[in-house]
Amino acid sequence: IGERINPTGKKALKLALINNDIGYILKQAAEQINAGADILDINVGIPDIDQKQTITRIIKAVQGITNAPLQID
Repeated sequence: IGERINPTGKKALKLALINNDIGYILKQAAEQINAGADILDINVGIPDIDQKQTITRIIKAVQGITNAPLQID
């Protein structure tokens, strides 16, 4: 399970979420799939963002680049 799209302890991902940097998140997803991850964990649990809107946007974007199952955290 690829867990790099989880902001816990990841300053760069937190900034990407705050700044709506989908490119950074897609890069993380692609790198994990290329490294052999069968499932991608997605978590956007940080304050000061619209989590529902953000997770919806990220899920759609990630599904656009991979058929891997997503684990929504």
